[in-house]
Amino acid sequence: MRYSSVLVAATASAAAAANNATCNSVQIFLVRGHGESVPGRQTSITDAICSDDSSNSNSSSSRTCGYQSIAYDANSGADTICQDQYDGIQMLRGNLTAYATACPSSRLVVSGWSQGGALVADLFAGGGDGLDLTGTCVQPTSPALAPDEFPGPHIAAFVTFGELHHNADMPWNVGNGSAANGVSSLSSPLFPVFHVFTLRVVNKNAAIPAH
Repeated sequence: MRYSSVLVAATASAAAAANNATCNSVQIFLVRGHGESVPGRQTSITDAICSDDSSNSNSSSSRTCGYQSIAYDANSGADTICQDQYDGIQMLRGNLTAYATACPSSRLVVSGWSQGGALVADLFAGGGDGLDLTGTCVQPTSPALAPDEFPGPHIAAFVTFGELHHNADMPWNVGNGSAANGVSSLSSPLFPVFHVFTLRVVNKNAAIPAH
């Protein structure tokens, strides 16, 4: 499987990057943690995904795999983190939409660590709604990206590590943090959204719907 990487800072450049390069079979979107420089510590995740030849849809030599970093402000202070988190959610949504539009046959994977993990959870479950991240600001509300809402059908999986919104003992949890809640857990009405994505990962060779 061939491997490539790109830093993408905004929706317009995401579309340009996708249009000016061969679309990858699998494209991974990395959302780094607070204080990390690009691409952060999650490149080991991309290495593991991109070296996996277990998919049976094509021969490994014909598949391509790459990643791009979401260049949101991960160095926010207490007075700006809420707005920066909201802006990062919109940036991630825009980058996913741009890539899926330009590369409709690609499978998209999203990975977030720490603050980036909370950002990923906020995209898929909805963010803000009065959430006070630091005691000094309130994050603006953003809608959840439903599994059947474009670009949702193109997302093969998402994963978070060490994030604020973690819920203990959920069926999709793995690893030694499975039984612990984050400091700001998600509400139970959001669980069905996560479960749909869980089923999609189990059925990893499901066809991508047309749009």
